[in-house]
Amino acid sequence: MGITWQESGMLLGVTRHGENAALLDTFTHSHGMSRGLLPGATSRRNAAILQVGNQLSLRWRARLSQHLGNLTVELEQSRTAVLIAGQLKLAALLAICRLLVVLLPERHPYPILYRATMQLMDDLADNPEWPLTYLKWEMTLLRETGYELNLTKCAVTGSSRDLVYVSPTSGRSVSRMGAGRWAPKLLPLPPCMLGIPPRHDNEIVMGLGTTGYFLDKYLRLMAGRQIDISERSRFVEKARQLAGENRLCA
Repeated sequence: MGITWQESGMLLGVTRHGENAALLDTFTHSHGMSRGLLPGATSRRNAAILQVGNQLSLRWRARLSQHLGNLTVELEQSRTAVLIAGQLKLAALLAICRLLVVLLPERHPYPILYRATMQLMDDLADNPEWPLTYLKWEMTLLRETGYELNLTKCAVTGSSRDLVYVSPTSGRSVSRMGAGRWAPKLLPLPPCMLGIPPRHDNEIVMGLGTTGYFLDKYLRLMAGRQIDISERSRFVEKARQLAGENRLCA
């Protein structure tokens, strides 16, 4: 009889497979990051909807759950507007998709991360403050994949006041007083990572530097080697350029 499920999901990636088929990486609420084979992916109908970021109705079917399933897809929501909205939004979308593909084990549900991703996609479309949502999303990604940053109190003094650093070893916050002579070796903890609205765009970029350190560290621990997340690097570099002109959240 086989295994079948049907669910809405975000398209993360498309890889050509043979002459007419493609492997699709998708992200859904109940099945997490899932892969399936779409026969006829190069048809005019399918090619038009297989844009990264699009929301699709997915029907996955396989004889056994551990097999690579076959997919049928229908377009639910096009996010082409994000793709053409500018280089920064396009870079962010590609970074989101790449991070989900490389960090998430296949077929493991992440409902909290899924909801955060949908919120980020909505903000990308029409919220000028979306770069801050993106930073919060990366913090959620770290937390949901088992690498949560503990930013509630100083790892040295136990105080919750004047937290301005993060330990690159433990991922715990450190106060100015607690840092002492070790301050140059610590990562910045901008107020926006503590839920305080940023005063300037550079705070968000500083936060991305800190989350990026732990994403790289986590990926090395997970894979035993460096994994290419150049899509994220390109996004952060574009964000840094715009923040220098105070146009990141414009």
